[in-house]
Amino acid sequence: MILADDFSIIGFILSFPYFLDIIIVLFLLVGASIGYARGFWRGTFNLIVSIILLLISWSVLLEPLAIFVHTRLFTQLGITFKVGSSEATSVEELIRLMVDAHLEELPEKFANPQYVTGLSYSLSKAIAWFLVVLAVNLLSWILSGILYFLIMRLIIPDKLRKIKLRLLGAIMGLLQTVIVVFSYMIFFSNISPAMSKIVECGSEDFTWCNDNIRMVLEALNPYNSMLSPYVTNLQITLENKFEFVVDEVKYNLDDELQEFFDLISNLNINEEELALL
Repeated sequence: MILADDFSIIGFILSFPYFLDIIIVLFLLVGASIGYARGFWRGTFNLIVSIILLLISWSVLLEPLAIFVHTRLFTQLGITFKVGSSEATSVEELIRLMVDAHLEELPEKFANPQYVTGLSYSLSKAIAWFLVVLAVNLLSWILSGILYFLIMRLIIPDKLRKIKLRLLGAIMGLLQTVIVVFSYMIFFSNISPAMSKIVECGSEDFTWCNDNIRMVLEALNPYNSMLSPYVTNLQITLENKFEFVVDEVKYNLDDELQEFFDLISNLNINEEELALL
């Protein structure tokens, strides 16, 4: 009874209008408060370290991590997705099970294994980016603190470092939080079209997606945020990072996910076909 009441309370909170905007504002306030407490010098150094880590991750680490997510992450974590009576242990298996169950009802491109692999890998890359931003958000505070005491104390004189300039520090903390928020929303903007279809659909393909998951997906949908136009513009700028090419044709992850989930969201899974897989 207590657990049910807890889920009811959580569901009530997640259903607040502009829930995501409320969370973002809270993050901004926390970031500004931390920047105010640390002062300008440490806040600025932390901001620089965060930007460098994000740039390195975007250009160097994203591809290797995407391969790990695509092939081994969910197996390592023991996570399975149920599709009808079958189970998938990777992003590609999940998409392939849904495709194979409806192959005759989907466009011809879904019969191409390279397309399915490209779609699942591109989705894995978006998931990898979310993990990267999460790691950077956690590690930047630790790394910048260590580097500040090892290096910056030798560069900036003590008298200058003792001038906190707290209001400027708050601005630096606020700016860092804005960068992190937009970095997170690059991930969510890619999967948001799929989010809405999963939440609204009645297809048995989504038996793995229970009411609690749907509730969270709807609450975190960036298209329910007032920032969505800015995220969309940012996504257009960075779109080629999540493109995949099959037979010299370019596909964008957000468009393809939207089409895929739109097609299968109202279809019932073919258990006979799945039994043959």
